[in-house]
Amino acid sequence: MNEEKQIVAWLSKYALSIGVIPVNATDLGDGIIRYRSEANGLEQYAHKRDWHDNRYAALQKAEEMRVKKIASLKKQIAKLETLKFK
Repeated sequence: MNEEKQIVAWLSKYALSIGVIPVNATDLGDGIIRYRSEANGLEQYAHKRDWHDNRYAALQKAEEMRVKKIASLKKQIAKLETLKFK
């Protein structure tokens, strides 16, 4: 059984809405952490793809998310621009 330990994790999950945020978390093992949300005080969980050991890694992930979102929005705009109503 994995031993739980306290860590500071950087969440990138909400990077496009509220930014990259540090949280005091419990590492549950297998890439899962548990933390208490500052917004509502509820216990939350995050998988490894959504949190990072350091701010730099979280910022890199946030930048990747931003670039993907911009590409997606450009694609949506292009589709809307070609849309014709008859």
